[in-house]
Amino acid sequence: MALIKLNSRAIPDDTVIASDIADGSISTAKLAADAVTNAKLAADAVTTPKIADTVNFGRRNLIINGAMEVAQRATTYATAVSNGYHTVDRIRVMGSSNVGQWTISQDSDVPAGFVKSLKYECTTADTSLASTDHLGLGYFPEGHHMNPVSKGTSGAKSMTLSFYMKANVSRTMVVELADAGNNRHVNFAVTPTTVNTWERITLSIPADISGSFNQGTNSKAAEINFWLAAGTYYNSGSNQSTWTSRTAANIMAGASNWADTLGNTLWITGLQLEVGDTATPFEHRSFGEEIELCKRYYQKSSSYGVVPTNGSNATSVDNNTCVPFSNCVQWGGGGIGSYTPIYLPVTMRATPTVTAYGNSSGYLGYLNTGGSSPGSDNTVSYHVNLNLSPLREDRLVINNQATGDTIWGVVGGYECDSEL
Repeated sequence: MALIKLNSRAIPDDTVIASDIADGSISTAKLAADAVTNAKLAADAVTTPKIADTVNFGRRNLIINGAMEVAQRATTYATAVSNGYHTVDRIRVMGSSNVGQWTISQDSDVPAGFVKSLKYECTTADTSLASTDHLGLGYFPEGHHMNPVSKGTSGAKSMTLSFYMKANVSRTMVVELADAGNNRHVNFAVTPTTVNTWERITLSIPADISGSFNQGTNSKAAEINFWLAAGTYYNSGSNQSTWTSRTAANIMAGASNWADTLGNTLWITGLQLEVGDTATPFEHRSFGEEIELCKRYYQKSSSYGVVPTNGSNATSVDNNTCVPFSNCVQWGGGGIGSYTPIYLPVTMRATPTVTAYGNSSGYLGYLNTGGSSPGSDNTVSYHVNLNLSPLREDRLVINNQATGDTIWGVVGGYECDSEL
């Protein structure tokens, strides 16, 4: 029997309708790539209930300042390695002071869609590492921010860590996620595919039903570490792709020595940690929102002025910004002083370490002993106390007392630090 050839008009449009197709009869394998286009989907055909609950909509990134835009302390730090926060907010420098010298800065070399990155540049090389030498940078999240992960419970979730990196050399760094309270970790060796090229790195973090991230507390939850150099004490073991006890030999296993050559440079930005097994596009937050989130851990004032209630001398002492506060009072005992609360714009993670700074020479304020003009900076520094009020966590108090002297005024500022 001869076969009848069917042309494209043999089956009229809409002859096969949805009810003629059994559920599940068209598998994914039978659909060509990109066969279902936006034009073929009726308006509102894909509704929220039809999308898997593993898809995240906003507020995905558990990391603050992952775009490296906020740098309240400074934009450049150049010295030997010193543990602590020095430039970009929430990014901690870690390591041994003798592992070369580095310039660590906020930089404008970035991938598309970003404006800032964190740059590590070696300015003094170290070709011979001692066994316990190490170098890196880290991000320490707070327990409250890790609540969605449910680590240490039967409902523990997997996570995805992603970031953009660029390096001018082919070196391996070890990226580690460690919990803060249970000495458990996972880590991965990462080497740039091509030098001098931005690329996005994606790492899958498995769920862990053991230990916790100190969920629901303001304590340190974890450490996200980027290890750039390590002696044999820290890198003689192997990487751990599943959660296990953190032993020294495995922490930085496989890390190269990024300090071995003058000029070795690494850039990082777009740091994102999210719940789920898929890296979604980086979640950009506004600069205003990001800096407010950073102030929970560190904040620095502009210059403040305090004008005591002191008759004709109640006047500002400098042409710097001087804000007269209304609730200054006189002290007894022949001294003049002021009690001035300063309300912090953001309540901090915990009671901060408070440091006073002056308007010019590192001193806070001016003292006059009866003349008609303010004295020099260094005559008042010991009269000024800047401390945290015991009454509430979001208020500072400047106490300015002098016995037998006349306070002309106080000009200066403060910085508050409650970093993890």
